[in-house]
Order: sequence, then C-alpha cells, then structure tokens
Amino acid sequence: MSWYASTSQFRIPVAVDNNGGASTIDATVTIPKDHGIFWGNVATNGHDIRVCDSDGFTLLAFSRQTFDHASRTAIIQINDWTPDSDNATVIAYLYFGESGASDKAITFAAGNPKTGRVIAGKPAPAAVIVRAESLPVGTDTPTARYSWPPGQSGFVIFDVTQHLARQAQPLEGSADLETLAAVTVATRNDGGAYSGGNTPAQTRVSGYDGRTLVWMYLTGSADGADYVDEITITTSLNRTLIFSAVRTAETAEES
Repeated sequence: MSWYASTSQFRIPVAVDNNGGASTIDATVTIPKDHGIFWGNVATNGHDIRVCDSDGFTLLAFSRQTFDHASRTAIIQINDWTPDSDNATVIAYLYFGESGASDKAITFAAGNPKTGRVIAGKPAPAAVIVRAESLPVGTDTPTARYSWPPGQSGFVIFDVTQHLARQAQPLEGSADLETLAAVTVATRNDGGAYSGGNTPAQTRVSGYDGRTLVWMYLTGSADGADYVDEITITTSLNRTLIFSAVRTAETAEES
C-alpha cells in the first residue's frame, strides 16, 4: 500500500529538480496561493502536513519554514533526503487533510536546497496530452505522435497512468500501489540527443482523478523538423519504463 495513512485524506506529488544534483539533498517547496485543494483542506495550523518518500509511506524529515493559512502562504522544506536519483527530477509526496493531527514538523536550516514544485490544477482544455507508449518491438520509431507549433515553448504531458500497478481491491479508499520515484527527459533529432529540445529543470508531475501525469517542458523547434521526445520513469517498485512520442512541427497553414 503506497498511502501514508488512512487518516490523511489528500496527497499531491512534489517534483524536485535534482538534475545534476547530489545523493542527499534538502529541498524547498512553495505551495501556490491558488492551490485550492491544498488550502481548502489543510488544517489551519498546518499540523496535518506530512512529507513522504517516493514509496508514498516512508516519512521524511520536514519543516514548515513558512505557514500562514489566512494569507495562503506556505513554504515546506525537506531535510537530508536521499532520493532515488542524483541526476533526475525526483518525487516526494505531500499529505494533508487529517483532523486533529499531531505536529510532526521539525526545525532545521536547509543547506543549498533543491527546488520542488507542485501543480495547482488540471491541464487546460487545449493542453497537449500524450498517452504514454513504449517503442514497438524491433523499431526505434514511436507510434505516438503529436503536433507542436514551431518556435513555441511549453509543456507536453505524458499520461503514464495505465503503466502503474494498482491494488487488486481498493484499500482504505485508495487503489494506489506503484508510484513515481524519478523522471528524466530527453529530446532526439535524427537519432541523436538534442539538448536544446527541452528543459529538464522544468519537469513536473501531477495527479488527479486517479491519473498520473508527467509534464515535459519543450523549447521551440524548427518549422518542418520532427523530433522525438522521451521520458524515462523509475517507479517505487524499482521498474524503469521509457516512453516516447514524435513531435511534428506544424503551422496553421500546414494543417
């Protein structure tokens, strides 16, 4: 079971930029003022907040560096965390929504903290969402394809939900079993790596309605040139999965 405790009603993934990082890190996570699920359900004193490792239930040492419910201001810090990779976007899980919870935060001074981010909402209606697919056996050409305006930067979203293991029967209201632990991203052009095709530090992870989404930040491509965008995920069950899709450069005139 990947859920920390049945008394914690809500959980959101935290994507921490540890690309080119270290084996043990501190991290700082600023909760957006517009994160309605968090601010609408967290205790007014913040005592119900818990931060767990990528397995979803191992409690990490954390502090509430700043917490003011009335002004919707919160900065959560993670202390001496050994994540699943020293060169990837690594995932922790933030829990809240427990009535009468005891305070488990500690006090510490974070050293060179990595940046962690959470996503406040669902993807916008016009967002590009790709159903994650592995390469077909015997070929290096992805079957998944999507169009992208040349020169535009922004997120393409890989939906990896169907590839994560679930409980045979929901336990304490949750069917979660396997969770994301780390994510790396790559863009390829003519079979070679193209570092200018994406920004790894901007990688995000979100979950809603039972879906798990990986947000890959693309940088502008050339008109008429196709790229292959690839994500590699490591899971809490020590599985490594690779998914890719062809980014087809299209303008309105070409469609």
